[in-house]
Amino acid sequence: MPSTKKWILISVAVVLILILGASLTRILIVADHAGAIAFQRDNEVYLFLAAGHSGWHFSALSYPLVKVGGYLHIPSAPADVNGQSLVLRVTPEGVQRWTNKAKDIAALTPFEDGFYARCPGAVLCKWTEKGFEVASPEDARRIGTDNLHIGSLDDKVVNGWATHQLKFAPGDHFEIQFGQGLTISVRNLSEKDWAYPQVSVDLLRAGQAPENLYHADAKPRVVSRADYQILLGKH
Repeated sequence: MPSTKKWILISVAVVLILILGASLTRILIVADHAGAIAFQRDNEVYLFLAAGHSGWHFSALSYPLVKVGGYLHIPSAPADVNGQSLVLRVTPEGVQRWTNKAKDIAALTPFEDGFYARCPGAVLCKWTEKGFEVASPEDARRIGTDNLHIGSLDDKVVNGWATHQLKFAPGDHFEIQFGQGLTISVRNLSEKDWAYPQVSVDLLRAGQAPENLYHADAKPRVVSRADYQILLGKH
């Protein structure tokens, strides 16, 4: 009997140690921001792409419940967000890239002299190589937020620009042909309903291998502490 009690106490102690260890161990999760809107005019294409990341951290003890919530598509607010936007300008001469801190914009609209949107506070802002900045008083009077495009940009022509917007439906895809034998292919690689979007942008040249310009996977994944620090700048 004393031996049995001893083993029970040892077992309880081991379980408590495991629970304590699980509560102290952190699981770090990251998901890419994914999305693509394209504007084409003649041999010039601009792509506005989501480029940031969201991060979560849970104890190993609570992680199984988090996994169940993920399978049921129950959203969990991220602990950390690194919002960034990537803009690509693609012409027959090459590809230019600008990465900036993302702003909460709406009604992105192309005009003759550039791209405008509505920034927080119903303020008109204009895209520059430094990101979206408050438009000049002259631009605000000339364009104003009332002239911004409202609604989908999928297969439209707005102010002389052909527009395309990738949907999150599995397999959604659009192509833009320009120049001599150049094609931009934008695709959601997800194959199942309710799957997280996986967006890929490729530049196709006749007779050459595809050049990947962008890839983002919104499916949450477990990462190391070092990777979490790189992607989110924290922990």
